[in-house]
Amino acid sequence: RHAAKAFAGLRLTADDARAQCMCGQVLPSRPHLMWACEATASFHQGLLAPVDRVEERLFAKPLPEFPSPPIVVDPGGLVNEMADLLDQIPLISDHCFVATD
Repeated sequence: RHAAKAFAGLRLTADDARAQCMCGQVLPSRPHLMWACEATASFHQGLLAPVDRVEERLFAKPLPEFPSPPIVVDPGGLVNEMADLLDQIPLISDHCFVATD
């Protein structure tokens, strides 16, 4: 935790010894380190290769949107339909509260 704080925002340069991969590449990318480098191949042995950038760079699986987005409606038509429905409701008082999400 303290190490992460100490190195937050750190920008390594090519002449910094910490910027060299075990295979010799200078300033390697995260995908190189995880998926392409022969020196780190043992770390991903047994893992399925990524099929998209989400898996490659974020180590995540894309999921379908849930719940699915609402059907697009005609806003003007919707307002008219709501007004017609509200006109059909017998009002018991002088006020009617309507809410949507």
